[in-house]
Amino acid sequence: MLTVSNINKSMVDKARIGVPSRISKEGEGAFLSFLAKYAILHKVCTSDDMGIDYFGEWLNKVTDKSLESTNVLFAIQLKTAEKKNVESIFIEKDRQRNQLDCYELRRICKEKKSKYDNIKKTTIEYWKGFEIPVYLFVVLLSGTTHEIYYKRFTPVLHGTVEREKEKFYKASIGSNFLAFATGGNEGGFCRDLFIDYIRCNYKKGSIAYKNPRDMGLSQFSEDPKTLFDMVNKEYKDQINYTWDRLSELGLFNPACSSSKSESNPRVIPSTADIEDKEEI
Repeated sequence: MLTVSNINKSMVDKARIGVPSRISKEGEGAFLSFLAKYAILHKVCTSDDMGIDYFGEWLNKVTDKSLESTNVLFAIQLKTAEKKNVESIFIEKDRQRNQLDCYELRRICKEKKSKYDNIKKTTIEYWKGFEIPVYLFVVLLSGTTHEIYYKRFTPVLHGTVEREKEKFYKASIGSNFLAFATGGNEGGFCRDLFIDYIRCNYKKGSIAYKNPRDMGLSQFSEDPKTLFDMVNKEYKDQINYTWDRLSELGLFNPACSSSKSESNPRVIPSTADIEDKEEI
């Protein structure tokens, strides 16, 4: 005979799934929806997750019906929460850079508040090894409209900005992701991605970078000889190191012919580790 107690016992015995797991899945869905038009998102297998959830590949709109990859990659850690459990404090509008609203996010748990960028030291060290921009994205879920925020970690990882001074940026209006802050394709997340991509090149001692138009940006000069002030302010040592090394090799000496540079013992062929061996 089916009774209330039997029904309750059956419910207890059934497998269940936790609410936090469903919130995480819903957040991932919202995140993918926000960025779907602007990036190819490659998910990291959960078993291999050491602090990165996705690798993004930025897209550029070529025509009304086609997109192309810019080949600019960026790493993402994604966090999700219900909006009611997070306090978002508006600070100011960043009018000089990405033109987005700047916020501080605080997690509310049992009436206690903590910063939302509480990343483990081991994860920070892991991120420092990447030669591409790294971002922390936060999706806040609500019954009406979800919101998405991001924090730039590249300046923090390079030691050029203190972690506490880098805030979150709100990158959504309604269901739209603010890849650009204006209709003229300026500012927005794309602006920060472009600058952080250049930062990563400067960090490696390279002054080469893509044309901003190839990323969809209408701001910044298309002249490949343009250098950003970060070269002198933050990455001077890395650029000087590259210059010194190339100068040592004689590559900047007009009197040095190509044959001389090729005979330089410090310039080795890429097959230098392969030795010819007599057949036995």
